[in-house]
Amino acid sequence: RAKGARFRTATRRAEWAVDLEKERRGTARAIEGAVPYVMQDDAHMGNYTLKDNFEFGEGSFAAVYLATHKDTGVKVAIKQIKKRYLFSENEKASVWREIENHQRASNHRNITTLFEIFETPDHINMVIELADCGDLEKMLQTRRTLTEVEAKRVVKQLLEGLKNVHEQDLVHLDLKPANILFAHDPEVRCDTCGSSLGEWQAKTPGAPPNHNSPSALLLKICDFGMSRKVPDVRYFKATGDVNKIPFTALTGTEQYMAPEILLKEPYGKPADLWSVGVLMYKLLAGIMPFIPTRACFARKPAFPGYMWDKFSLLAPDMVGKLLTVNPDERLTVAQALQHPWLDSVYHLQVTFPHFKICPAARRGSGDQTKK
Repeated sequence: RAKGARFRTATRRAEWAVDLEKERRGTARAIEGAVPYVMQDDAHMGNYTLKDNFEFGEGSFAAVYLATHKDTGVKVAIKQIKKRYLFSENEKASVWREIENHQRASNHRNITTLFEIFETPDHINMVIELADCGDLEKMLQTRRTLTEVEAKRVVKQLLEGLKNVHEQDLVHLDLKPANILFAHDPEVRCDTCGSSLGEWQAKTPGAPPNHNSPSALLLKICDFGMSRKVPDVRYFKATGDVNKIPFTALTGTEQYMAPEILLKEPYGKPADLWSVGVLMYKLLAGIMPFIPTRACFARKPAFPGYMWDKFSLLAPDMVGKLLTVNPDERLTVAQALQHPWLDSVYHLQVTFPHFKICPAARRGSGDQTKK
């Protein structure tokens, strides 16, 4: 009986491996220059040493750990997806969709780079660029609100990353503080010594940390688990529009979810701009614009004077144009980037008086250099 059970388990694993290989090959054909893919043994983890006691986060069927490349010593984040929790074909396909979409979008400095994937008998492992300066959620737990200058820098970088996502014919669908990470910005350099801010802090005793201020940090969008490809001709039959995704289930986090998704209607790229509007309101006011979330159908966002008088008049103007219930009237990402509120974004605060933005320090023409 035990021998029969082992045989059935081995058979299921073989079938699972065949299914995954078929989906993987389809993904590899779908994108040019697909990420490297290999099969490894669980004990070796390929070229990486995993720190099991350093976990960034854990979801229903995945966890993210700190790891180090054995040859170069470079630190990365490895997202381990547990195969045993992927029961249905839809769940398996969603993993490969996340990998494909992340790879399509990761050629930009404001998006975490997907370096490679490798598979072990128990996990699918995604090797992702490490953003080691925390995330926006933890920053807001410490600060609650940001200054207007800081909020401008966050929103500007968020929109630049989102512009790349949309240009790659993708919609993210899960923009929220926990999915917005920060890393040291190589463009922020010292006037006198030429060091980047991260290098200067590492070698200067008593240097003030910048983890609680985004003024000198590089924003990174992560987690493409909810993302979808759009436009897609397959949507036309259901919605009559290749740019509208037919509603199948609530996707994302409800507080940042666009009204069209809450109404279970077809949705597209404007859904991401609603999330940006909610984030911008929260960064400046410290609270959500609609409580409860579905109050957005009953009223427009409120801008009480005791919260908003300290900001320029352009701030509520931009928020209002992003938090428009009708997606056809909502700002596009290109229009949002042209809004006058975002003028004069790059100013470092007095915490780092000898540092300034040096675009020449950027590696390449604005894109994230790949491994």
